[in-house]
Amino acid sequence: MYSSLFVTAAALNALLYHIQTGEELMRERAIQFFREKVLPLSNQLIHPSEAIERFLLDYIKKILLDVTEDEFKFFVDVLSSLNIVKNGGGQEIINIIADQIDTNAEFAVSTCCCGECDDDASRLRTMHGIEGC
Repeated sequence: MYSSLFVTAAALNALLYHIQTGEELMRERAIQFFREKVLPLSNQLIHPSEAIERFLLDYIKKILLDVTEDEFKFFVDVLSSLNIVKNGGGQEIINIIADQIDTNAEFAVSTCCCGECDDDASRLRTMHGIEGC
């Protein structure tokens, strides 16, 4: 008979595989299932086992190589909830975020929300809330 740890890891592996490699519709449904069905049971499925948390952390790192902004936020929140991250593994999340930053890209200040700011200084003041649009 299989241990519950093995079954949990196998189920998470299958789900995360579809998130990582599935077509868009399959990926969206797998993320939705993870959000609505797995996370509410995380105290029973994920948190009791450091091995499952480590597995999840390592797999999500792979997934984060190709995600949307909303998916990135979701998965970082998932990682933040892991006990191994809470208990001293926070540097791993920082490293993951740093890996996502394109340091070679040119930083450009975009136009403000109203499109009427005519210079960079106006845009910066608006972005920092010093003056509104």
